[in-house]
Amino acid sequence: MKGMSGAHKTVLVSLIGIAALYTLGFQGHWLRIMFNALPPLLFAAAIALRVRTATFWASIMALFWFSYGVMETWAWQGSARLYALGITALSIVVIVAGSWAGLIARFGKRPQD
Repeated sequence: MKGMSGAHKTVLVSLIGIAALYTLGFQGHWLRIMFNALPPLLFAAAIALRVRTATFWASIMALFWFSYGVMETWAWQGSARLYALGITALSIVVIVAGSWAGLIARFGKRPQD
């Protein structure tokens, strides 16, 4: 993680958190765990290996995780709802942190002429 920007580190940790929440939420259902937890782990591995577009694609995929989290928050109750809220929150972190460099480039201070 040395030499990695703060935004990349944030995305990496959030992706691992999403995978952990899927693993905890689907205890005992190994096919569901593999289907849901494997993509964030693969994106985390790509970011750790410094694949240039991995953060962008993780942010795009986080839009789907966000939608899933919102849907499950409305559908479930109890601890399942807490897992869904966690997935929703972490997906927002992935989206914002993954877009941070572009937001700074677009809306940051510009040099005076």
